[in-house]
Amino acid sequence: HLGLSLLKLERIESGKPVRIYCSGADLLDSTPVVDIKPYIPFVESKPDASSGFVSGKPEELNVVWAESTLAEHLSTEEKH
Repeated sequence: HLGLSLLKLERIESGKPVRIYCSGADLLDSTPVVDIKPYIPFVESKPDASSGFVSGKPEELNVVWAESTLAEHLSTEEKH
């Protein structure tokens, strides 16, 4: 099972080995970290956090469902 945790990056030591220090994790001791992603303000729900990875929200795209796809989805839901 994988879980997601939003944490604060405190500092990075770039020696050997590289060490990443974070706070605010809801992990148990010896929990492996599988992936680290940058914080993106318009995706996460932490209004007081800061990021240097992106500068603003991208243009939102409209999703338009083809009538046949919508009808197929609705008939599939009825079977469940």
